[in-house]
Amino acid sequence: MFHHLTFDLESGTDPYGVSGDTSGDGKATSAAVGRILDLLAAHNTKATFFVVGTLAAKHPQLVRGIAEADHEIACHGWKHELLYHSSANHPLPVTHYLLQDLDRARKLLQDLSCQPVSGFRAPSWSIGPQNLFLLDMLKELGFTYDSSLFPAWTWLYGSNAFSRKTRKLQNGLLEFPPSVMKLGPLRLPFSGGIYMRVLPWGVIRAGISQFRRMGEPLLFYFHTWEFGQPDQSLQCCFPYGFVRNAGLRRTPGRVNRLLSSLHFETLASGIVKSSHCS
Repeated sequence: MFHHLTFDLESGTDPYGVSGDTSGDGKATSAAVGRILDLLAAHNTKATFFVVGTLAAKHPQLVRGIAEADHEIACHGWKHELLYHSSANHPLPVTHYLLQDLDRARKLLQDLSCQPVSGFRAPSWSIGPQNLFLLDMLKELGFTYDSSLFPAWTWLYGSNAFSRKTRKLQNGLLEFPPSVMKLGPLRLPFSGGIYMRVLPWGVIRAGISQFRRMGEPLLFYFHTWEFGQPDQSLQCCFPYGFVRNAGLRRTPGRVNRLLSSLHFETLASGIVKSSHCS
């Protein structure tokens, strides 16, 4: 079975979308992307990159380089800002604004990559029970799949009501959730972010085994800034500093371990195989 490895290409200076800062350090971001592409090439593996529009506009060579290596480009919004803040209560002007921004980001990424951009992931998983109407906006804009619904409740995002399985939504979008393991009545994220960096490998392995027994493909997620240096400016801001910086040195090794033990394909490649889901 093929699984999915994804990377969010965003600024490490504002990973929670609080300020909307997506410019970041172009040199550091470029170096991180280079390390990721080298890892993928060493294992002859293709991945999906969710790219923030403003970062792509400022550093178009990064998008071109990823696409030229035959990886999939998908959309991570125009800015890295939380959608459940900007879309609160479904005000019409904000909805129109989001439509314009998402359309602008998708068209820019298509122009830079010379490939169709069919997938979307909300910054910081910020589509939740309170703004599910945004999924209809994605369908209207021409996206064919989404990867925004985090199937576990956390202090910042997610809901235990969301399915852990890849499935087709009522509006026709295919939903690819990140992999979350079930422990009795509890749900434990393990497939990316702070969870992948700090949990013992035995826990990660248990999550992988659970999905294999289910016959479900796994979806792992990483961020380009996780291949860089800690952001010292966040050290005094708990829990942001801890979530941003803890375990960064483990990231390359854990990605390499996954690449050595599992087979991966892009999310776009998985659409055909998952088209029967409902």
